[in-house]
Amino acid sequence: FSALDAVGGVDQPKLSALEILGTATNENQAPVAVASATPLTGTAPLAVNFTGSNSTDDVAITGYFWNFGDGSPIVNAMNPSHTFTTGGVYNVLLTVQDAAGLTDTSTVTITVANPTVNQAPVAVASATPLTGTAPLAINFTGGNSTDDVAITGYSWNFGDGSATVSTSNPSHTYASAGSYTAVLTVTDAGGLQDTESVLITVTSPPPANTFALRLNAGGPSLTHNGISFGADQNFAGGNAYVNNSALVPDLYKTERSSSARAFNYNIPLENGDYTVVLHFAEIYWGAAGGGPVGVGRRIFDVSMEGALILDNYDIFAEVGAQTVVTKSYPVTVTDGVLNLAFSALDAVGGVDQPKLSALEVIAFNGSISSKGENTGIKATFNESISAADIVIPDLENNSLEILLFPNPASYEVQISVGNLDIEVTSVQIFEMNGRLVKILDAGSITIGVNQFLFDVNSLEEGVYSIILNTSTKQTFSKQLIIRK
Repeated sequence: FSALDAVGGVDQPKLSALEILGTATNENQAPVAVASATPLTGTAPLAVNFTGSNSTDDVAITGYFWNFGDGSPIVNAMNPSHTFTTGGVYNVLLTVQDAAGLTDTSTVTITVANPTVNQAPVAVASATPLTGTAPLAINFTGGNSTDDVAITGYSWNFGDGSATVSTSNPSHTYASAGSYTAVLTVTDAGGLQDTESVLITVTSPPPANTFALRLNAGGPSLTHNGISFGADQNFAGGNAYVNNSALVPDLYKTERSSSARAFNYNIPLENGDYTVVLHFAEIYWGAAGGGPVGVGRRIFDVSMEGALILDNYDIFAEVGAQTVVTKSYPVTVTDGVLNLAFSALDAVGGVDQPKLSALEVIAFNGSISSKGENTGIKATFNESISAADIVIPDLENNSLEILLFPNPASYEVQISVGNLDIEVTSVQIFEMNGRLVKILDAGSITIGVNQFLFDVNSLEEGVYSIILNTSTKQTFSKQLIIRK
């Protein structure tokens, strides 16, 4: 509208009203897809909640289509859930569509790990101690067993017929001798199991000493190698001799000898079976503070219960001066007195004086009868017997033929068991005071059928009890003399 001079206008242009008639057209916009999920990672089977409701459109979204990427059917839902059953990386695609058919997509990535396969537990069994004398208390340990998750159960079978125990680290006492296999079974939450065993060897206690008399001949009471010897007693005749310069243990620095060339011991004992151990050491002839060296300077006999057990014995000829030697003999006392006679008289071919350094009289449980009872058995010895010839009888179960040789021994001993139906499982060596010295597995010392050979070089001189344990839990015993 213009009323300018240039266009020839006058006054002002004007308009009272205006109408525009026609049709206007607006262009449709595509939707915007927004996909999210919870959780994004996990172990199969993994359940995931998907959300598509945050998607937008200028008018309205009419369709939601989810492709989970695992081959499963497409799901038409705004906020579906889906479970992934196998491990993998899945690109989940959301497609949204509006009424005009326009679409948009959004992707969310789901990472699924394969489940861990349950591993069987590993049983670890141990015990302390592994060997000992019945009754034997054992501390078992199963707590070192392992599992990939956790062990849920422990079961111990101690192999002796007792009830199983379900604690990890139990204690158990074996009442009887034998070899026992204790088995530990561990179980995890998945029911998988593992076992491990530990071998326990229980030995019989040594035969108990019913009686032990030990005398220091010609001297006072003292202790030798941890064993007490009483002062000299029960002798008849003779005299005490002391050589403190002699290079021998204190027990052997004194002796009972006799200028009259004979003396006796008459020891009151209950009737029964005993082992008599005679101790000698030459502390005069060839010894420091004594007389000259020489074989044949002292020769004497020893009789026990009237039977000759040492004939023309020359200590120096056997072992030299200042050297300990022992002689051990079994004897049965039937009259209530053990009689020992020492003689160097001309009539028996003796020279100088008889002597004795110490003596031991030992009996085992059950080997002594009531006092005054006469068993009707008398110990007998022949003139040819020597210490190396002695065969010591079984102390118990003496119906079993067991040979132990050589006996006395110095370096090694062989055992022969005559009954082939007996299976020996272990051999024990005890000192006479009951202390266990050594346990030997029968398999490690077998040299033939029921034939065994083992080293005794480490044992000190003395008398030992040899215990044979069998598979039927029987025990058999022999005495062994060790001489150096």
